Amino acid sequence: MSLNKWKQKKMQERADAFAEESARIVRAVLLDSKYDGKVMAPEQVAALVPLFVEQMRICIGCGGESVIPSLFIPYKPWEFGVPEYVPGKTRMLFYGLCNSCFSLPEQERTILVENKLRVAERDLTGAEAVLS
Repeated sequence: MSLNKWKQKKMQERADAFAEESARIVRAVLLDSKYDGKVMAPEQVAALVPLFVEQMRICIGCGGESVIPSLFIPYKPWEFGVPEYVPGKTRMLFYGLCNSCFSLPEQERTILVENKLRVAERDLTGAEAVLS
């Protein structure tokens, strides 16, 4: 096998492993979550998983390839796109990080992620359509 084909194979294996781990995390979180006070049906979760996994593929810090799937639950959700606080509802934002951004000191990484999430315009229409 040529070096180029070997590299392509390894890159694909890494991307597949990332997608599988991301899907596992998203599925576990969503199956343990409620939407409008109801536990989400497995078919709802199955429809949402690919949307969130795709969102996690790109590093939120630098735009590179993510290798670390992540979940952010904001302490002050109104700062992250929630117009008003609704008791009993939790805002969860899935994102990915590359090795370089993940390797930043914890405080620097937290500030970077929170700032990116604060200004990010997330397209939730696909997720909302599946859930409604």
